[in-house]
Amino acid sequence: MIRNNIFNFLLSNSIYEQDNKRIYLGDIFVILIIYIIPTNVLGLFNISLFIDPDIFAFLLSLFLFFGRVKLIPVLLKQGIYIFLFLVIIYILINFLLTIMNGQEIIETVKIFRKRFISPITLFPILLYFQSLNSERLLKFFNLLFFIFVINCFLYLFNNTIVEMMIENNYELEVIEGFSYRRNLVGFPLFILFFNMIILIKYLEKHNFIFICLLVVIFLSVIIVATRGLLITYLFSIVFFVSFYYFYANTKHNNKVLEFLFYGFFFFIILSQINFAPLQFMLKKMDVTTNYELRNNVGTFAFRESLILKAYSRVEQENKILFGKGYMRESSPGSYDFVLGGDTYIPPVLYTEGVFGLIVRILPIIYFLFIGFNVILRRYSNKSQSKEIYMVIIVLIITSIIAYMQTEIFMNYTSTILIFFYLQILEEKFMEFNGN
Repeated sequence: MIRNNIFNFLLSNSIYEQDNKRIYLGDIFVILIIYIIPTNVLGLFNISLFIDPDIFAFLLSLFLFFGRVKLIPVLLKQGIYIFLFLVIIYILINFLLTIMNGQEIIETVKIFRKRFISPITLFPILLYFQSLNSERLLKFFNLLFFIFVINCFLYLFNNTIVEMMIENNYELEVIEGFSYRRNLVGFPLFILFFNMIILIKYLEKHNFIFICLLVVIFLSVIIVATRGLLITYLFSIVFFVSFYYFYANTKHNNKVLEFLFYGFFFFIILSQINFAPLQFMLKKMDVTTNYELRNNVGTFAFRESLILKAYSRVEQENKILFGKGYMRESSPGSYDFVLGGDTYIPPVLYTEGVFGLIVRILPIIYFLFIGFNVILRRYSNKSQSKEIYMVIIVLIITSIIAYMQTEIFMNYTSTILIFFYLQILEEKFMEFNGN
């Protein structure tokens, strides 16, 4: 039986009835869409060699849609789904207008499938979540977490012991004579989210297993050697621990201080033993702050230039409001910020305009508003939802900090999917408990 706080049952087998321990086909489809396909089968197999990953994910989502159309009115009763429908309607209209303005259908589909389609892919997943009870939703979470943990260990194994996952995707960087090979393929998804969930479980249970998992996540963040991720990772811990300490109303505040002490101590040890990935990251951060930012060079300046370029292009053609539609910015074979993944503001601004960018951000603003209401006004005594909205708020705040690289408003089957999942889980949990 499920009772009391949702987080008491995350990562626990006690939530299942004896006849409900099998894995369901719908769960497998969702895991494929949101995790296995985006990570190229956890970095082991390049699925794009045989089929387009985005189209494949969209087709899988259609199987979740069949038989659940009757749940659409249920979703429409909640304000947040109106914002989601607005996003879907806008991008569909933009898609049709692009074709009507003379661009070939195949070319339009090629552009549209690159993350622009993700809000449409998300909708059947939400219908599927809505059809599940609280036990099934928690079971899905545990399955996703299991895949995530496997991914973390596999990523560490291949980048420390084997030192090879997909050789062609190794990226050699040299900074002031210090070289390091980075492998971005197969990096674990939802890492900030799961880091906070594990942190909650550690503060409540004080279990050594959770400490080990936190260390594994930290090592993954260091090994991938991405400045933006490291910054958002550190900020997410600071923000979450602060929220938890002051607003969670728990008896674990002393463990919060203990966790901070252990984390700082572990960081000092790694820095003293010349752990190569950490030394590379520290050197990279030093170059960024003391040279690149001061001289307006480097990746940050490059991404900033892409945003300015996208803005100037649509402004010159008087399409700043609604964008140019789903078309390339440059000719095939050359770099194109619409299809590139360096920053996600330019492709949205160029194809969907300022209005499209605002529409995509509306669901995020809604979740942020509700989250602060829950935490600051403390009206969540019945639902025990403060931890849920702490997680949501921190993920949004860290995305704002990393606005140059965040894909939160672009890829709806990533962070925003987590927001919807947590909200549905809370709703089902309250129904089960009669609140």
